[in-house]
Amino acid sequence: MKLKILIIGTAGQVGGALLDILKKNKDFKVIGADKIKSKNSLSLNITKSKEINQAFQQIKPHIVILPAAFSNVNACEDRHTFTYDTNVKGVENIVRASKENLAKVVYISTAYIFDGKRGDYKESDRPNPINFYAKTKLEAEKIIQRELNDYLIIRTNWVFDIGYDQKNFIVYLLETLKKKQSVKVPYDQYGNPTLARNIAWTIEELIQKNKKGIYHIVGRDKMNKYQWATRVAKYFNLDYKLVLPVSSKSLGQKAPRPKKDDLNIAKAKRELKTKLLSLKESLGLISQRIKL
Repeated sequence: MKLKILIIGTAGQVGGALLDILKKNKDFKVIGADKIKSKNSLSLNITKSKEINQAFQQIKPHIVILPAAFSNVNACEDRHTFTYDTNVKGVENIVRASKENLAKVVYISTAYIFDGKRGDYKESDRPNPINFYAKTKLEAEKIIQRELNDYLIIRTNWVFDIGYDQKNFIVYLLETLKKKQSVKVPYDQYGNPTLARNIAWTIEELIQKNKKGIYHIVGRDKMNKYQWATRVAKYFNLDYKLVLPVSSKSLGQKAPRPKKDDLNIAKAKRELKTKLLSLKESLGLISQRIKL
């Protein structure tokens, strides 16, 4: 029997990569859903419990993967009610329906749940979010852990790819540099550049192995955002001198960011065969999809 997998949030990078990759697996029957209906996805709003219940009754998924969230970190500071309704109440709706239908939940979370004071965070480290977006993501994690026995929480950061949504940092960076325009990038924020497809491949293996619990899934390399941007520019033979290093404070971002946001991947490396990629390997895969 094929595993029936419902992916909610397929318009984003991770959701798009998951839909693309899991649909190729002959052991899965994959249904995509998003707030806005498309040729590949049903219309489904996680804030509307009636819609969720109807979808579960109709589809009867064995597994629900939830990358859907309101993730504009600065906007979350201004739109508390909308953010909470989407990122917390929306997850509650999914959890309730999953519990009733005995479905496993795979939740995409964030490294932002940590305060960034030391970095190299393990799955067992204590979270301490410093912005509203991260607070809602942590609350959602707690709901899942409290209410469900069968779940996966995937924490990641600095996700990028080409071929899915257009809202990620690398798309913006390449488009700006191609126009010979400068880009201000913080030198004091550290993380792991992570290819969306790499997350999807890892989740595919986790599902096939019926794993449970929390996993940190990020790219192998730790660096600051300025280093990331200059390496991307150099890889694609663009003028890296247009990448200007600045402090986080000078950017005037409404939401504070953790300074050391990198995650420890020892657990994933120990338990999984899927390779977590270096930045160079990820850029090699991206280069096959773009023309500069």
